[in-house]
Amino acid sequence: MERDNAAVRMSFASEIYEKGVIHEKERILSLLPEKYSSLHREGDIHIHDLESFGKTYNCCTPDWTDQLIRKKYISQTTCGMISEIFQNIELIISHLAGIQSGGIGFGNFDIELSNVFQHLNIIFCTDNISFLNDAIRNFIYKINQNYTRFCREPYYITLNIGLASDKWGKKIAELVLNNFMEMPMEFTRPNIVFKVNKRINATSKSPNYDLFQLSCRCTGKRMIPTYLLTDSQANIKCIPEKVNIMGCRTRVYDNINGESTTIGRGNISYISIRRTTQESRGNRICCSSNIQS
Repeated sequence: MERDNAAVRMSFASEIYEKGVIHEKERILSLLPEKYSSLHREGDIHIHDLESFGKTYNCCTPDWTDQLIRKKYISQTTCGMISEIFQNIELIISHLAGIQSGGIGFGNFDIELSNVFQHLNIIFCTDNISFLNDAIRNFIYKINQNYTRFCREPYYITLNIGLASDKWGKKIAELVLNNFMEMPMEFTRPNIVFKVNKRINATSKSPNYDLFQLSCRCTGKRMIPTYLLTDSQANIKCIPEKVNIMGCRTRVYDNINGESTTIGRGNISYISIRRTTQESRGNRICCSSNIQS
């Protein structure tokens, strides 16, 4: 059976689901204006997650910190509490994955998780760092090997890191990068985005320059992280902590009806446009770009 998503693992349940997806995509295409459905069929545009068109949003960056802070933790030990925190993160992911079509991004994973740790008075010490390291390593393993989304694929998670200035936040970013570098080469999740900022990490005199160097080593080995240049012309007016990107590189920030931020928001739809010249139209050799609407 032909699949659009290379991450899909076929089984009885996923095969039944895939047949439904194919049927629903064809139904949606038949309802769209011919000029758009033809562009999609011919490959000049690609409407991502077409089966969810008009039903749900594509992906989001949840505002999850308060949810974890308000949670009642039953563990009596710090190790158990850290384990519970990551269990709750996994519950947030599994819940969102069932009501949306695309990926899930954490806008400042290092800062946000550090805020939870500080609220719960988790002391920065060797033993707790070891517990955290185990939790992050297990988290990465799970999101690569757990094919529970629609019984056929892992969750697509993006962790934005790099701007934390406190001890816990920096350690979280360091452990994410180090653990990802040690994973089997076939592990491609989570997508990690390192936020580059001249004041925080981009120069040798900035406090997180060591994290930027570590991130570059990780990219050289694994081609992840990718980078968000918060000082670029497009982002210079944005608050660095409030702008992030998904794994598909889409950026949502400006807002005409509220605060300009990425946190708590996401894409309505996601369309790739293939720009072709008259000469290249026949063989589709061209440049592609992504446009969010």
